Amino acid sequence: MPGFLQANTYISGLSGGSWLIGAIALHDFATIDTMRNDYWHLHDNLVAPAGFLNKVSFYEDIYNQVLQKLEAGFETYFLTIKFN
Repeated sequence: MPGFLQANTYISGLSGGSWLIGAIALHDFATIDTMRNDYWHLHDNLVAPAGFLNKVSFYEDIYNQVLQKLEAGFETYFLTIKFN
């Protein structure tokens, strides 16, 4: 029974599993292999993309997204940043 309850708390997102379950549900309950190969870009470093031009472009995109939100009248915070 404890394993069953642990699985339920993970699936419901109570234990930090909501990102995984949400991503899988969003992609029509794809398998982990499909998620890894087609949707999760694990080879990309979101904090510091490789190459100088990639870094400039990456941070410029973030700045522009936050600026658009600010210009639309929304409050902006560090957590506002959306990584694409």
